[in-house]
Amino acid sequence: MTKDETIHVGMGQFTDLKVCHELGVRSVWIDRVGDPLNPDWPPHATLDDLSGLPDLLSPG
Repeated sequence: MTKDETIHVGMGQFTDLKVCHELGVRSVWIDRVGDPLNPDWPPHATLDDLSGLPDLLSPG
């Protein structure tokens, strides 16, 4: 699997989004509490919870 075929789903900006940004891996941020996003590590998508993840990952 390549980094272009990978998407990381996580809740931490420093532990998830920053690392994904540094590695060039797409990320989905699960922001359950409405934290302000650090603009230095923008995720591919932001969700309130995991319920929207299947639609986000489905082709089409």
